Amino acid sequence: MSKINLKNLSKTQTIIVTVIITVLIVAIVPLGVFSVVNKESPFQAVKDVFTPDAQQIVGKWQNDDAILGYEFYEDGSYDYHVSSKVTITKDYQLRGNELSLIEYNTNASVVYKISISNDQLKMTLLEYNGKKAEKDMKETLVFNKVKNFNLKTPLDAISQFAEEAKAESGETTTDKAETTTDKQD
Repeated sequence: MSKINLKNLSKTQTIIVTVIITVLIVAIVPLGVFSVVNKESPFQAVKDVFTPDAQQIVGKWQNDDAILGYEFYEDGSYDYHVSSKVTITKDYQLRGNELSLIEYNTNASVVYKISISNDQLKMTLLEYNGKKAEKDMKETLVFNKVKNFNLKTPLDAISQFAEEAKAESGETTTDKAETTTDKQD
């Protein structure tokens, strides 16, 4: 393998090499930082940057609790899954990072600010029926892209909600039994 002697390059060749090295540094360093911050491979980072959200959103998305899921289709329709038994079909529009969903029963529009990165969809409520969302409604929902839904049954979902409500209130089954016994005395 022969070495390139930079001293023997013409002025034009030196400029070209300098420009190429500068472009590589300017492209690779931010890509590396972006990849580390988002905990994804450089290949995935490049894909995320050059693939519009409209194409990235198509597919199945499920929350960590396995209770809610969305399936977005290329034709602008979506299925909203609540547990494994309830599916609602409606339409969506995506403009930049704003996702507008039409609710099934009320035909109300809901607008979310979304971000898609590393097969994760984050949705934060911006508007409900044309009105700006209250601060307490601005929880960010997180969904992961899945090949197939693995959603809980309605009974399992209700049991989970009941356990969470019990945990939030600080009440346990034992506390309830003691309270009932105390009232009877």
